Amino acid sequence: MKNYLLNVWGSEKFNTLDSNQKSEFFKNYGTWVESLKSNNQLISGFQINSNETSSVQNIENTPKLINEPYHSGSHNLAGIFIVKAENKEQVFEMTKTCPSVKDLDETIEIIELT
Repeated sequence: MKNYLLNVWGSEKFNTLDSNQKSEFFKNYGTWVESLKSNNQLISGFQINSNETSSVQNIENTPKLINEPYHSGSHNLAGIFIVKAENKEQVFEMTKTCPSVKDLDETIEIIELT
């Protein structure tokens, strides 16, 4: 088995959902995550807390910690997962059913970890 990082890239489409649609989306998302768990594929997963982010920048040859809210735009990192699978094709199969992809046309980036 190999480990893969899944970066879920959000879109503006989520912001157009009303509260009922958002509730349905999160219910479906929970079901998807539970399916990963029950298939013993999920190692870990996290939603991005957009209000608690920092970056390190080299300013005048000195590393500085910059605390600022995560930028919002049309294509932001919304969450990450670490999953295990035999190969990238198996990961592709699991991501095809993710509500972010099938309902919101968002992108999931698949990165093999070593």
